Amino acid sequence: MQHFQTELHYPRPVSAFKEMLESETYLLEKYAWLGEEEVEILNCGEKGGIFCVEVRRIVPIEVPRFAGRFLSPKSHVHEKDEWEIFEPHLLKGIWTVQVKGAPFQLEGTMDVKPSGEGCVQMVTGTVSSAVPLIGRRLERFIAEDARKKIEREGEFNRAWLGR
Repeated sequence: MQHFQTELHYPRPVSAFKEMLESETYLLEKYAWLGEEEVEILNCGEKGGIFCVEVRRIVPIEVPRFAGRFLSPKSHVHEKDEWEIFEPHLLKGIWTVQVKGAPFQLEGTMDVKPSGEGCVQMVTGTVSSAVPLIGRRLERFIAEDARKKIEREGEFNRAWLGR
């Protein structure tokens, strides 16, 4: 099992971050900016105090040689983020990512809280794989790749919030 975390700072308050998440336009532009394809928004709405974003898409990935049997350079990804809303100053959530045909699980937590004039998002993740021999190496690769992708999403988010 491999753990990772990252902290992303934004120039706007938690309420602006929540508004961003609620925008399907934001989601489509973000995934296009990240170079992802065939984006399908399955859910982007609130029910019973839980705000859910669920998306299927094709994600390009630079697959190292050792992982070629387990990953595709264009991976079919199903991601689900569920946020509890503690208005107006706190969002807490969980996320899961399933990669079609991949022998690992990817999941974690997200918290957004005030920080100065803006807000900060803490993302933690866990990757676990049952692949013998190279499973730990695969977990390290996936964890590092996921952390980098989340940080790139943070770049897009800062630009979006700065509009």
